[in-house]
Amino acid sequence: MSKILKIIAGFFVPLFIKPENNIIIFTFDRDSFKFNTKALFEYALDKQQYKVKYIINNDILRNELKNEYGDHFITTNSYRDIKIISSARCWITDGGFPLKTPFNHKNRLLINLWHGIPLKKVGLQGYSGFGWLRVYLTLKMFSKNYSLFSSTSENLKSIYKDSFLIDESIIKTLGQPRNDYLFNSSKKIEDFIDAGIYNKVILYAPTWRSGIYGDDWEGEDTKFFPFNDFEQKKLEQYLEYNQILLCLRPHHLQKLEIENSKWIKDFSSDICNEVMDVINQFDLVITDYSSIYFDFLILNKPVLFLPYDLEEYINNVGLNFNFDKVTPGPKPKNQVEFIEEINKLLFDNEYYNEERIEVNKYFNQVSSGNCKRIYDFIEKELI
Repeated sequence: MSKILKIIAGFFVPLFIKPENNIIIFTFDRDSFKFNTKALFEYALDKQQYKVKYIINNDILRNELKNEYGDHFITTNSYRDIKIISSARCWITDGGFPLKTPFNHKNRLLINLWHGIPLKKVGLQGYSGFGWLRVYLTLKMFSKNYSLFSSTSENLKSIYKDSFLIDESIIKTLGQPRNDYLFNSSKKIEDFIDAGIYNKVILYAPTWRSGIYGDDWEGEDTKFFPFNDFEQKKLEQYLEYNQILLCLRPHHLQKLEIENSKWIKDFSSDICNEVMDVINQFDLVITDYSSIYFDFLILNKPVLFLPYDLEEYINNVGLNFNFDKVTPGPKPKNQVEFIEEINKLLFDNEYYNEERIEVNKYFNQVSSGNCKRIYDFIEKELI
């Protein structure tokens, strides 16, 4: 199907098809299988109560997933699949909805799980200029017909309301499905890389900067180890002495320029698609502005922050909170401090412990059992 025909079909076909109660459609960005929709999809699949379909437009990935999970994956590039999507009474996303159409949403459950706590500006608040208008029009197509926007805390309602143009009444603290992996995942780090023998393991997972946050700023690729005195050899000597494995997770569009070694390993998404499958096995997370640390705080494990471009990031992307107040961990400025702080965090359980507890209480009022809460909500609404 050509691009123009696909757009036309996706816009108009839902007008002529009555949604059916027994079909649920999941989507993230139409080409990825991860985050909250992945977790809830797997939960719903195990229940075997509804026909569940996940949208993957990438042919190779879709076929791989069919081999693993069965015939539950469809595409918006097929007229037949567009009809299936249009006939579903429930659409679930943690990004954008599957079809950009204004039709039949009054007869449909529109559920947004989102994909992280909004430390940075998201939705309408994250854009300006023409990008703002485009996002505004897209949001208005769905916002008045939302059935549920799932949050981790009552304290985030006003942010989601303003960011997605939705009524606060549909924002419910039911949690993020992916956080269930913190307690029930059986996968191991060794399933993805040759990890060797180690005493501690660290995940370094910064956010991506290059031109995706608004129309006016095209930041450079994220700098790993943004220190003037960075020497990989000295860092590896520390890691080896303490038997610490350091896993680096760049954005999937970023080329990792740090050399792979025995103690520093590439752990990018093409190696481990969903980091939540194994995040509970890490002893420390290093990040900058990625909301992954909010998930990690549920385990009350330490976090280290490297916000080397904080002022530029605030000016061009924007944050919803005072960064220093909601980031319960040290922020070293050079490699010497970096190694010292890692040592304190890994071997002193009280270091930043109280701060972590307070931030976690504010942002994570629910932590586990999230799939069940949201699934029960859907089941009740579909009766």
